[in-house]
Amino acid sequence: LADLGLRRRWAVALDEGMCKRLAPQDLANVAWAAAVLQMGGLHRLGARLGLAADACDLGRLGAPQLGKLAWGLAKLSQHLASDKPSGGQGGGSVAGNSTIDDHPSWARNALILGKTKHSAGGHGLGDLLWFMSTLGKGGQHAWSFFERAPAKHLGKDAYSILLRDTVRGSSFEILVLRHLADHCASQGLRAAILNAAVIRSCDAGNVAEARNLLEYMAAKKLWTPVTYRVAGRVATALGTDNLGIQGSPAFPGLVEPGLGAHKYVRALYHAFQRGQLGDSESALEGLEHFSRSKGWLKFGAADEKGAVVDNAVRRFRDRKQSGDSLAIAEFGTFLGYSAVRMARAFGAGAKIVTLESDPEVACLAINFIEFSGVDADIDVWIGNCEDLAPRLREHLGARSVGLVYMDHNQMIYHEDLARLEALDVLADGALLVATQVLKPGAPLLLWRLRQAELAGRLSAPLELVSSPDCGCPLMEEWVAVAELVASGLDASHGPGTVWEPDEAPKELRMLAAECNLMRWRTVQGLVNEDRWNAFVQHVRRSVERLVGVRSTRDVWPDPKTLAKARRLEYRRVGFFFS
Repeated sequence: LADLGLRRRWAVALDEGMCKRLAPQDLANVAWAAAVLQMGGLHRLGARLGLAADACDLGRLGAPQLGKLAWGLAKLSQHLASDKPSGGQGGGSVAGNSTIDDHPSWARNALILGKTKHSAGGHGLGDLLWFMSTLGKGGQHAWSFFERAPAKHLGKDAYSILLRDTVRGSSFEILVLRHLADHCASQGLRAAILNAAVIRSCDAGNVAEARNLLEYMAAKKLWTPVTYRVAGRVATALGTDNLGIQGSPAFPGLVEPGLGAHKYVRALYHAFQRGQLGDSESALEGLEHFSRSKGWLKFGAADEKGAVVDNAVRRFRDRKQSGDSLAIAEFGTFLGYSAVRMARAFGAGAKIVTLESDPEVACLAINFIEFSGVDADIDVWIGNCEDLAPRLREHLGARSVGLVYMDHNQMIYHEDLARLEALDVLADGALLVATQVLKPGAPLLLWRLRQAELAGRLSAPLELVSSPDCGCPLMEEWVAVAELVASGLDASHGPGTVWEPDEAPKELRMLAAECNLMRWRTVQGLVNEDRWNAFVQHVRRSVERLVGVRSTRDVWPDPKTLAKARRLEYRRVGFFFS
């Protein structure tokens, strides 16, 4: 069961009788794998797993397995997944609209057991907290759990849920960030997380808390260049030139990430070393230099693709009417590179809301954005995009987003676009810019965009720009640029009806699952660059045949290299195995 490919093969082969005979732990593993690979709609697998869970003794599961089962089945069950939390970082409080009696018996049982089977930390805890919040019970439960949280790292998923459901700059958010900082892997990451807590406090007007954090960081010798910059903001807010705190280490502060630092942490501190505080150009160059020379980083907005993104941002800027307040929504903050680059391309006054699921990476991005000093309102929200997207409507208003940039989980691009359209958050002629639609691949997004084009729901022809993927000379990548109509509603099917494309062919849905499988196997180190080069051409040929699209523009330095890449052939080994 440790191999995702095996789980997928098992999941596809299951029939209804076999589902009912699965042991609880096996059922949890299969439900989790089916949800990860988005296979609930194939062979009615999600419904059959739910029926099997209704008859299963969930009390035999430990907390991690219970979390996997509850998370997987909730993801597979549309009626559960549609009941999203609201509030938190976008304003308001967490409140579910459903009652416990509205859900199947497995969900009711899992909720009851989840309250007593808290994991001490790790993956299962995050799954349980997400599940409880999906049923509308997470917010009231999070504080009571956190009060009893052990003195150890709780797992990124758990911190993500806790931070997603807090009020910005509140005492609870600062407590969660300090808990995360106290139990992270390196000194550099600890400083970055505490910097993020100071920035959150300062932005919320809680300058007394910000000053207390600065004193604590000085005592621990955790001041960085960002700390010195933020200390100036705190002093200004307090109406003084001198906070009375001696920064430590002395300016510029800590610029080494420390022992055991992750590559992303090392990248941030490399930018600190090479860049100049408050100079966005040198900050961006610092991350680019790290990626080229120290450890490759996948920036969707870098190199040839970066020019495509820059042009889309300028196109959005030039079309804005004087006085309007349209925002940019970014799905996938990563280290903040693309947010800063888009802010530079837009010019002074850009408003960007950027969503990041990994709380540690989000804190690194908050530091990088502050270090860059870019003249823009860049707001980092922590949590999964599917959970945070509804808050865009609450926070920004209807038809308030003029550009959407996607570089997160390509398997759910189409779902996130559908969600934005249903929320009526997109302005008329809003631009969608989506990278990585060939690698790892977003075939269902391409299907949705092509069907929208055929239905007259794009204001301009769909653009698919081909370029080499960053750092990989033979790996073709597409950036999709679409100009969307304002409303997701379809008047031809009655008032209030949300437009949806025809169902994608089964072969295309299987291709999407195959892309997802390749993505997950790559994370495990099981797919090399040559294999990916060939697989991308398999994806390209498949979407050309099944979707009816081709690249509309090529931005390769050497056309001969593109021709060579397109001659590569992909051969499967076994059943969807690389």
